Amino acid sequence: MMALVEITKGSDTSEETTNTLAEFAKKLGKMPVIVKKDSCGFIVNRILGSVFNEAFWAYRQGETTKEGIDASIKYTGGFPMGLFEFADFLGLDTVYAVAKALHAAYGERLRPCSEIIEPLVRAHNLGQKTGVGFYNWAKGRPQIPVALLKEYDISRTWAVAVNEAAWLIHDGAAAKEDIDVAMKLGAYWPIGPWEYASKTGLREIVDELEVLCLDHDSGIYSVCPLLKQMASKGPDVNEQREESRKGVRAGAEGGETQIYDISHVRSENGLTPPPFHPSSREGTRCISCGVTNDSDANYCRNCGVRLQSS
Repeated sequence: MMALVEITKGSDTSEETTNTLAEFAKKLGKMPVIVKKDSCGFIVNRILGSVFNEAFWAYRQGETTKEGIDASIKYTGGFPMGLFEFADFLGLDTVYAVAKALHAAYGERLRPCSEIIEPLVRAHNLGQKTGVGFYNWAKGRPQIPVALLKEYDISRTWAVAVNEAAWLIHDGAAAKEDIDVAMKLGAYWPIGPWEYASKTGLREIVDELEVLCLDHDSGIYSVCPLLKQMASKGPDVNEQREESRKGVRAGAEGGETQIYDISHVRSENGLTPPPFHPSSREGTRCISCGVTNDSDANYCRNCGVRLQSS
């Protein structure tokens, strides 16, 4: 069971209804995030769609191997699965159906790489559930060679993720902190896109997207106007990092601030790998976000990272 619930507001949804649903989700052991309006893909699938597309097109164009991409994602990025491995895990029929829906909703920046995924779907090679997809799962999870991790630059993955995260804000669909929490609990990323942006710098990310756009003549790297605007203003990186560490978001009314507390989340499940950071506990302080947790906590109450015993 996934630990995340994306609560999506309709045009007539009241704050009372939204808050009631959020509290109900917490009672079920879930972490709610708010999608401010009904939009295709909500948060997690929009961002996953963007990074899947980038990886699939890079592979299709012969820039790297699928194993090279997955090695970089896993061993450099600290993700629990590589992107091709994760697509297999989710089911390629599901991944492709979502990709086509995103393309119809948002156009060229989310154009799927049909050339590599459609033949697999037509052959009913759907990934883990059928035994074969991008990888052969007959003997269990594929073994991704660590030696290939330098074949692919993971900053490309992060750049398109941050770009789509900016589109979510541009479209009025979600707030920064909800986006980060959604990706950490919904896809078990080690950090969220905006946390990555706070460490890397928005100008660097925009520069990378613009270079990729020129090199590939592809809409998938087209920079969100809001991201350009944010980069041009030059927000202080340290200030962004501090906001990320606080794990706060504005309340629905009155500009109040709430601290994310996900200590109630039942994170262990059989469907998705649990979040894990190899050095995420120093005593009771999470070194991923800096928040102090109870001594017996297994997961950081703020950022959701699994805490490793000292």
